[in-house]
Formats: sequence, C-alpha cells, structure tokens
Amino acid sequence: MNQRSLEYVTSLYGGYWNFDFQDSCYMTNSYFPPDDFIELLSSQLKTLIHAYPSTNRQISSVLGEVIGVDGQKVVVGNGASELIAAITDSLITNVAIPIPAFEEYPNRARLLGKTVSPYMLSGDFHLDVSDFIAHVQTSGANSAIIVNPNNPTGTILTRSEITELVDRLSHLDLVLIDESFIEFSRVSPNPSISDLVDTHPNLMIIKSISKNYGVPGLRLGYIISANADHVSRIRQGVTIWSINSIAQCFLENLGRYQAQFQEACAHVVASTQKLFSNLEAIEGVKPYPTEGNFILCELDGSMTGTEVSTMLLDQFGILISDRTNKGGLGPHFIRIASRTEEENEKLTSALDTICSSRGTVSAARAE
Repeated sequence: MNQRSLEYVTSLYGGYWNFDFQDSCYMTNSYFPPDDFIELLSSQLKTLIHAYPSTNRQISSVLGEVIGVDGQKVVVGNGASELIAAITDSLITNVAIPIPAFEEYPNRARLLGKTVSPYMLSGDFHLDVSDFIAHVQTSGANSAIIVNPNNPTGTILTRSEITELVDRLSHLDLVLIDESFIEFSRVSPNPSISDLVDTHPNLMIIKSISKNYGVPGLRLGYIISANADHVSRIRQGVTIWSINSIAQCFLENLGRYQAQFQEACAHVVASTQKLFSNLEAIEGVKPYPTEGNFILCELDGSMTGTEVSTMLLDQFGILISDRTNKGGLGPHFIRIASRTEEENEKLTSALDTICSSRGTVSAARAE
C-alpha cells in the first residue's frame, strides 16, 4: 500500500508527526496548552519517565479538584476510548444512539456483543427528543448515549432539551452524555448537565480531555457519576496504572491554567465560525452549522467525499475526515477539524481550488 495514500494514512489513526502534512482531521484545541505549560512538563520529563504514576483513584481526585467535583464521583481513563470500553462492557446490553455519532460507541458495543439500536438522524441532523424517547421505548434498550455537541454533525441540544431527555429516561440503567466538545458551544446557558448527576442516579457524563485541552498524545478522558456502583464498575474496568506519569503531572498543574484555557476556547470558537463563513463562500460546499470545533460539509453531486479528501492530501498536504457512507451519511460528506486561522485559510484555499475544478474531476471519473 502507498504509504502516502489516504487509505494508508487514515488506517494508522494517528502518529501523524511522521508525515509532512496538515492534520485537519482530528479535533483538538490548537490554542492550548500554552508554551509555559509545555515547558513546565518538559522540565520534569526525566523525573516523570523514571517514575510510576499514582493509582487511578488518586489521579481521579486530582482531576476532581480541577473541575470542582468530588473525586469519588470521577474516574479518569486512558482517553475516553478506554472508558467507553469499560462502560459498554459493564453497563450496556442494548444501547439506543442517534446516528451519525462518534463511531466508537456503536463499534465498541458490537465488538463486545451488545445490541445497538440506532436512531437515524436526517435533514439538519437535530435530534427530536420526543421521537428519540419513543425509539428507546420500542427498541427495548437498557441504555442511551447522546453526544452533545454531536460528532460529526455539530448539532447540539439545549440544556432544557437534554434535561427533558434525562428526566424521561430515568427508568434506564444508564444515560451517557458525551460532553467532549461542550466548551466550544456558543449556546447560552451552557448545555452541560454535569450538575444533574446527584439527582439522576443513571446519568453519567463522559469527556475527552484530548478534545478540549489539546493533549491527545497524553490520552486522557474522564467520567462523572454519583452512582457509586457505576463508578466502582468503571474503575474496576481500567487498569491500576492506565494513566502515565506525564499525564498525571499535566492534571496536577492544570488548575493553574484555567484562565488561559478559557481564552483558548474563545479562540477556537472564533476560528471555527470564521472557517464556517469561508466554507459557505465555496461553490459546491454546504457546511452545516456547528457548536463544536469541527464542521460537517456536504459536497454537491459532482465529487465524493473520498475524491476531495484524496485530492486535499495528495495535492495540498492536508488531511481531513472522509465521511463517505459512514454513520448513515451518503457519499458526499467530509468533516473538517478547525485549527488555527492560518491553517484554516490554507484549507479553504485548497478546497476552493478543488471545487473550482470539479468539472474536470467529473470528466476524469467518467473516463
């Protein structure tokens, strides 16, 4: 396989520092951590790589102090993916989930022999809460997962909508709300419902620290739940040293940088909305409004998502997410992660060039 091809690169799921291209595929915070935070970690690198990290319970307590939650209600994982596996294995038998969504949820459930009851989104991809609740009832699901804001659609449920949903699903064993992109939402009041875990025993919040704090290489995520049994099961599902010492040091110092973090999130929102406006100006591209740090785009019928993704990588050195026929989407979808304004402008310029030549692409395909 060509080691520069789209198929090969995406099959690696990371390690992209080994390639000379712009990663506009994975969603992260390009404005955090600040340089002085990275320098702090770098200065302790020799000590950290020679030292064992603390137990999960201790590291969870450290994060709890940062986010203002009792550490007994927090479990830190080696990325949200480790927690998704533990949750699916121990708490899910039949899960209802709107599709498209983060593919790890249905994929992991199927791999673990669980039943997936998909609820297909259409139109503008906004979730009809009452219709979804009816779907949960008829599907016989014991659990429901909502990604809010949703990946890859960028849609969001308001606080009143998500509160109604968890209230009406109180009979389920688990309602899991993924709030990994919530800091990038412009909706007021902020739609996070992490404060409702104390009054909703089946409610669990999951977040990927990679997405909002810009540290995917550290592999950090966490859940919040007031259900002691749920917390115990999840903590038993992760290994004693699943969090490395560098990641622990990051969490130990994170509280000192919350003001910079809020500023970084504001930069992300501004960059993303400017990217949206620039994409709107490209003929043949329909960007969907977003409350995340990424934008789902539908291309006109002259080009597929795979064709555009391949051309961006091969001709311009830019990697995006090809959403062709994934998660209920058709052949003409791509997802673009918002980066710095300079990187976003490079991407929109390249995409505009490709779309301007789409007649040539269609002719070549016909041959």
